[in-house]
Amino acid sequence: MSHQEKSYSLLGQILLESKKIYLCPLCHILYSDASVLFKHCRDKGKQNPADLLHTNIGAVNQKGGFGSFLSSLGIAIGWEDISAADLPLRLDRRGRREYGACLKFQFIIDGQTRSDPLNMEKKLTIMNKIAKNAAIHYACPLCMKGFANSDRVFDHFEKEKDEKHKGLLSEDQRNFLSFYEKAMGQSIDCNTVKINYDESGKPDFRECFRLEEILKHKR
Repeated sequence: MSHQEKSYSLLGQILLESKKIYLCPLCHILYSDASVLFKHCRDKGKQNPADLLHTNIGAVNQKGGFGSFLSSLGIAIGWEDISAADLPLRLDRRGRREYGACLKFQFIIDGQTRSDPLNMEKKLTIMNKIAKNAAIHYACPLCMKGFANSDRVFDHFEKEKDEKHKGLLSEDQRNFLSFYEKAMGQSIDCNTVKINYDESGKPDFRECFRLEEILKHKR
């Protein structure tokens, strides 16, 4: 697996573990709940009546036309000849359709790169943009949950009761690196770990949990 493939896979895992699943294909904003995403689309349409793409996507779960939803989704992801059969829906079943499945980030990204599905650089660029828009800048290397800042990462370590999380709170460099390596799944040269030091030489490990560092070292 290449570094780009690994990074793409890890970012996808972080978004899933962070419960960030549904993506507005126009704004590249993530939501945990599909109904909130549909409301976002309807609100954008109300703000700008000329914005039919948001309007049509948001209306589908409120008796909006399926054809308008399908065509608008196709335009939004650059798949203008998309058909109902291409959607992750069971159209042969009766009952309420889970239209949110069409707005999961995996389907959106696959749709946006369908002309070149092996272009991992393009997929990774989209995924990085999505993570940035979701304010995911740090991550726990054990749970693979994303966080906006380092304080929230350390709060997460505090709340977890197991030894592995507690070890990542260690202020002793040797002890910290031992737990950090286990969390990353590999031995890591201490010179490659992003550790800062204050004027007295006390180590600060916050930057070790930056998203870029997790993607670089996690196995």
